[in-house]
Amino acid sequence: MPPAARTTGPGVHWRVPPRYDRHFTDPAALLAALKTAASAALGPRKGATR
Repeated sequence: MPPAARTTGPGVHWRVPPRYDRHFTDPAALLAALKTAASAALGPRKGATR
């Protein structure tokens, strides 16, 4: 992973550098996707009411 300041090539660099005030992925969408993937891989949780 390159440093956040490396925004030009050659070599590995960021096209959109990470920042403390911006996410690459919407956190709610990421959580929903992770829940779906975990459920598909592991099956439903025992005792889950939903």
